[in-house]
Amino acid sequence: MSQGRQNAYGAATSRAEAQVLRLSALYAALDCTSHVEASHLHAALAVWGYCQASARLFFNDAPLDPTARRISEAISAATPGGLTKMQITSVFHGHVSKERIDLALQQLSTLGLIGCHPPPAPGRGRPSTVWAPAGGAKDGGRGN
Repeated sequence: MSQGRQNAYGAATSRAEAQVLRLSALYAALDCTSHVEASHLHAALAVWGYCQASARLFFNDAPLDPTARRISEAISAATPGGLTKMQITSVFHGHVSKERIDLALQQLSTLGLIGCHPPPAPGRGRPSTVWAPAGGAKDGGRGN
């Protein structure tokens, strides 16, 4: 379950363990018990199996763009605040076009891997958009 794949299917199913645990806790709560039992885990695994099969239909042949993969790795390695577009561009040392970076950001955002939000304290000039892992995004991935 924890075996990662570097494509869109792998991105869509990357947090399987956490999702199965959440689902099993929901099943335990529906049974009005405070303990997760084997039956709850089996039910959660069955639901997750359905989710994986659905993701396979949608994403199995859609590889994660190498530019998108590199951006995702850079954002994950960055501070919890994320990276601005200028910082993302500097990852490629100016060798990747703005259009290609925009497409990669859109792909990562569509897959729910990243999102964007304004910086915490606006400074002088036009505020930058900060791209961060999906848990830290506030607006669902829109913006520059």
